Amino acid sequence: MSDGPPPLPRIPVYEARLTYFDKVRIYRIVGERLQFEEEGKLQNIPLSEITSIRCRFFPTRFQLDRYEMILEVSESTKELIAEFQGK
Repeated sequence: MSDGPPPLPRIPVYEARLTYFDKVRIYRIVGERLQFEEEGKLQNIPLSEITSIRCRFFPTRFQLDRYEMILEVSESTKELIAEFQGK
């Protein structure tokens, strides 16, 4: 019997494709920053600059169980992180 929850992977990684036609983006938290990579291009956002994260239910006519997550870095910069379908 263990003393607690299982350990997390060294670097949590999340892969997402915003639409069927977009390339896969890879997100990871490394130290004090959020990294995302698309087609070999790497971007870093310091965690201290993230002002809000919004997760919302966002259905369409054809995808009734669709959700999205929006990351806001400043009042003028918003980054759509992921769209996904629930079950």
